[in-house]
Amino acid sequence: MKKYIFLLLVIFCSGCVNYYEERLASAVGISESELIRRFGNPTSVYNSEAQRFLQYEDKKFSCFEGHCSTRWCNARFTIINGRVANYSYDGNSCVRRIPY
Repeated sequence: MKKYIFLLLVIFCSGCVNYYEERLASAVGISESELIRRFGNPTSVYNSEAQRFLQYEDKKFSCFEGHCSTRWCNARFTIINGRVANYSYDGNSCVRRIPY
């Protein structure tokens, strides 16, 4: 029985990761204005000569029974010629649903 519960948890969590990855990947090729319409205003923007970088940050601080933790996830999109060229992300809570 424990094996089945573990297997279900692994399947469930891998589905969450795929959803996050799919949501970010779906932005590749869309315009910058469409990205902002879908995800909201970015937390920060960096401009270089030929590219723009839009970053979305999600941080949550919580405490439960004396144990405190910070959960975070950063998603970055590279804009070239007004369109999303690629994305990247990192953090310790990127497996859940995107909050933006």
